[in-house]
Amino acid sequence: MNATNDDDPLGWLDGGEDASGGGGGGGGSSVQNAGEEFQDALDWLQESSTSEEPAPAGEDDGLAWLDGGEGAEASPALVEDPDEDEADDQQSIFSMALDDFFEDMETTAPVQEVPEADKTQVQEGRRRVRRRRSSDEQKIDRVMNTLVRYLTRSDPIKESQLDTIFRLTVGKIVDPISAEVVVVYFLNDKQDAHFAHLFYSKSLFKNHPGLEDKFNSSLESLGQLKIKHGDGIIGRSIEGRKSITSLDASADTDFLNHLGRATGYAVRTMLTVPIMDSAMVDQNKAAGKEDPTEGVPIYGAIQVMNKDPLSGEEFFSYQDLKLMETLAGYLGRLIHLNRDPKLERTDAEIATYYARMAKTEVVDPSNKERWDYDLRLWELIGEETIRKYNVLPVKSLSGKGVMVIMVNPMDMNRRSGFESATDLIIEEAFVATEAKINDQIGEILGKKDEGGPAVGTDMSELISLLDEEKPEEKKKGSAEAKEEENEEDTGLMKVVNQIIEQAYVRDVSDIHIEPRMEGDVLVRYRIDGVCQPFTTLPRRFARAIVSRLKIMSDLDIAERRKPQDGKIKYNKFGKLDIELRVATLPTVGGVEDVVMRILAASKPIPLDNMGFSPENLSKFKESVKQPYGLVLVVGPTGSGKTTTLHSALGYINKPETKIWTAEDPVEITQDGLRQVQVHAKIGFTFAAALRAFLRADPDVIMIGEMRDHETAEAGIEASLTGHMVFSTLHTNSAPETVVRLLDMGLDPYSFGDSLLGVLAQRLIRRQCGKCKKPVELNEDNLSKLKKEFGYDEGWDKYELEKEPVMFETGGEGCDKCGGGGYKGRMGIHEYMTNSDELRAIIYRNGKVAELREQALKEGMLTLKQDGIRKVLQGFSDITEIRRVCIK
Repeated sequence: MNATNDDDPLGWLDGGEDASGGGGGGGGSSVQNAGEEFQDALDWLQESSTSEEPAPAGEDDGLAWLDGGEGAEASPALVEDPDEDEADDQQSIFSMALDDFFEDMETTAPVQEVPEADKTQVQEGRRRVRRRRSSDEQKIDRVMNTLVRYLTRSDPIKESQLDTIFRLTVGKIVDPISAEVVVVYFLNDKQDAHFAHLFYSKSLFKNHPGLEDKFNSSLESLGQLKIKHGDGIIGRSIEGRKSITSLDASADTDFLNHLGRATGYAVRTMLTVPIMDSAMVDQNKAAGKEDPTEGVPIYGAIQVMNKDPLSGEEFFSYQDLKLMETLAGYLGRLIHLNRDPKLERTDAEIATYYARMAKTEVVDPSNKERWDYDLRLWELIGEETIRKYNVLPVKSLSGKGVMVIMVNPMDMNRRSGFESATDLIIEEAFVATEAKINDQIGEILGKKDEGGPAVGTDMSELISLLDEEKPEEKKKGSAEAKEEENEEDTGLMKVVNQIIEQAYVRDVSDIHIEPRMEGDVLVRYRIDGVCQPFTTLPRRFARAIVSRLKIMSDLDIAERRKPQDGKIKYNKFGKLDIELRVATLPTVGGVEDVVMRILAASKPIPLDNMGFSPENLSKFKESVKQPYGLVLVVGPTGSGKTTTLHSALGYINKPETKIWTAEDPVEITQDGLRQVQVHAKIGFTFAAALRAFLRADPDVIMIGEMRDHETAEAGIEASLTGHMVFSTLHTNSAPETVVRLLDMGLDPYSFGDSLLGVLAQRLIRRQCGKCKKPVELNEDNLSKLKKEFGYDEGWDKYELEKEPVMFETGGEGCDKCGGGGYKGRMGIHEYMTNSDELRAIIYRNGKVAELREQALKEGMLTLKQDGIRKVLQGFSDITEIRRVCIK
């Protein structure tokens, strides 16, 4: 941003990265040069400059800070004031300029001996300064990370969220930069600036006795304030698309001083920064435009007024200015994204946000002059791990430390997963786009000679490799050779391993091997709940592949007439530390199908990230926090029941709580839980495990499934004797679950007294954030959804027509979603909390319809209703909701 001398008295705006906070940074190599710089510092600090017009808040809560969050106080202050003793030792810009000047003179001027007591006092003062600056930096990091999280979300930013975002960012920046007042102005349709937000420090009214009453009495009039287009310092900043530094606001004839005239508040020094889309400015710079701000939408401005006297600083620094410009630029981008839903964020733009949050830089991983990849490290880590976590290892550092390039170094799930899989620690990380990382992985792995095919190799290449390994069978041309291959062939083993490893890399839940009566062997993957063809293998591999999988899972290869179940511990056969649950089934034509469920160890997801609606989340948390009772999570196989239960256990997992779980199998592990694998073949069933737990002093018990009367009855007895019990059931809805358990023969009185709630859930596919397209909502669209919602009171209660957002799933998809239009999954929920009325229905063995009707009266939303809410929030489409639930 360019600025005139009047708008930039300290020369910051045209300065480079070396511009100093006080304008009088380092000195020269001689006393003369040092003296000239010192004089410049004095001149800058004494120079008159422009300032800007502060504005008041339009509403009472414009002066109050949002409750909660880090650093929030009961008082209007944003954060704690600095300690008064500590503040006395803070350095001003003027004193720092003096320090720099005298530091340069040390080489030529004689140094006077400083008394030891004074030295100690100076050193202690400087330590206090450093401590405070460290705290301020952490607060600034939290503010910028909040912005980055919103900027990188695939979900659209709603108008109602902007107010909160400004409070969580602009409001929280007041203390770290030691400002007294920060004012935000927005532009209306006529380009007039109106007052939007006002934030102030806790010490404002302490510094200015009597000001609080004047502020409060002036709020209404200040709230109506509008500044005409081009007027005042605000107008000059917006019209000129530039920041303005004001050292003495009263000396600027453009200064309108509405706040001062209304309240008597004297503005001394001030920064004025326009709010505009910084991403567009960066794009224009990259395109070589002479004025990078040309054509960039501008939405208002932020004014920062007066350094807090307790900070010991008189003027805002160059770093303060650059911070506010970055903040305003990010906010401008968020507003632009809100106003224009079709606006797309490029991968390169998102990479800059990730880099900012991780305090690193965006790099080009293909730059051979900079990056020399250690291929021995790649061999150690393994191809599957590199591809799964999409991390480029660069080199080893000290001990277990490594340097890597990744998409988002702050993605803790990916980062910890990589570290757990490799037993290494990411000590230094750089950012690159996903496309560039994938290209580099492909280039390096394509050049590596591993003695076998790389992950991602086309299956046709593997088959051709097998043909090359068996030339004698090809020469024979016998029917037997064409019909069947040997399960012990090295090539076939590679094919089987590759099918499993590819599935793991692609986040597949189930692998289906399907030999067909007439034709090839079809291999399908279930991804995000939907089966997708992966590849086909020649028919002659049908029996050999099944036999190979039976050998891996310790099954009888000679038995082809009846189903068999087993497990594969894959680390015996490959690099992945996973298990697979295997089921074989004989099918028509004398062949067998094989279905494998991948059981990769994982960590629980926080409840807040599970996709619950605010109402369901609040009710569910309240239930799981109870000291005793029964909570059930129900749904079909693969609907995420175990994941939800472990998230609930993670929520209440505290050192003072003893938690036992019985599972089949143990898929998710947590520190603090005592987890048990049941073995039905030896009589160690869920019921047996539950009875054993009761002798092991539990507070909380989780039973993988209530499969029979014995387990259900034992669970109810445990919940009635002072224990919290969690379990699952395969039912379709919350009311049906109650009736199913009563039909098992449970005592309705014991069951009714123990039950706290039933959560029914399904998993729906999320629309791909890259290729989904906005749908224009009209009365016809909404009326159809409202009819399908089927609950007018709930439609109005949850304000589903307020700021609805809908997207059409990308028909052809994109590279991110693999052409399917969907990427990832989330839950839809139906939570029925037990009440006195529902308990009475349970006592008399009521029907499903009675339970549902009463639960709806008490505020329950059905699965489909919760799904429609998520459609109107822009997460998925109605087709996906209809796919997974009926009502």
